[in-house]
Amino acid sequence: MIKLQRFLISTMQNMRMNDCVQPSCHVMQIRMKSSQKRGRMRRGHTPMPVPPERLEWSQFDALDKKQPRPDLKGMSFLEESVQTEQSTDARVLKVLSLEFGNQKDLEKAKVLEYGKHLQRHPNDFDSPEMQVAQLTVHIRTVQEQYARIFRQDNKLPGAVKKMVERRNDLLDFLHLYRFETYTKVLKLFKITHKLPPLETRIRSELIDKVTDMRIRAFAESRRVKFKEEERKRQLSELKQHLKEQLINEKNTVATA
Repeated sequence: MIKLQRFLISTMQNMRMNDCVQPSCHVMQIRMKSSQKRGRMRRGHTPMPVPPERLEWSQFDALDKKQPRPDLKGMSFLEESVQTEQSTDARVLKVLSLEFGNQKDLEKAKVLEYGKHLQRHPNDFDSPEMQVAQLTVHIRTVQEQYARIFRQDNKLPGAVKKMVERRNDLLDFLHLYRFETYTKVLKLFKITHKLPPLETRIRSELIDKVTDMRIRAFAESRRVKFKEEERKRQLSELKQHLKEQLINEKNTVATA
C-alpha cells in the first residue's frame, strides 16, 4: 500500500512538471496575467527627468569623510582622538568615520551640515525648514541612484514625486509665515518654488443676495443691542442721580 502511494505521488509530480514545461501552461498564463495586473510588465515606461549635475558630481563630495558618524558624535574619546590623532588607533577611527558609513549616515551628516544655517536651536529637527532640508537631501540621493544604478526602477519616480509635493507644501507654509527663512532655504538649496494659484470662485446673484441679507441682519442685531445697552445706561445714571438727591435732602433736613 505504501509503495502504491509513493508511486502515485511520483507520477503526479512528473505530470505536473511535464505540464509546466509546455509553453501553454495554465499556471504560467495565470502568473503572466497577475503580473500584468500588478503593473510589473508595463511597457512604454517614461524615465524620470534628472538634473545633469546629479551625474557630474554627488552632494556628498564636499563632506569631510574623516569625521565620525553622526550617531557616534557624542562620544568624548572619539572627539579627542580626532583632534589629537594620537590617543586611539587610526584604523579604529577610519572604521568609525563616514568613509565606512552607509547611505543613511551620509544623509544625516549632510542634513546636520545644512542645519548649522537653518536650525532654530541645537535640538531642532522637526521645524519646516529642517524637514525641507531632510527631504531635499533624500530627493537628491534618490535621483543620483536612479541616474547611475536603478534606471529601470518604475517605483522611484512616484516616490520622488510624493516627496517633492510634500516639500512644496512645507515651502508654501514658510512663504506664508516665515518669509525670510523661505528665501534663505531657496538660496541655500538652489531650488525653485512655484507658488500655488490664488483661489478664484464665480459668485452668482443668489450668493450676493444671501450675503447682503446676512450683513443687514447682523447690522440690525448690533443696532438693537446698542439701543438696549444705551437704555440700560441711562436708567442706571437716573437711579444714581435720584439716590444722590435723596442723600442731599436728608443732609439738609438733618442740618436744619
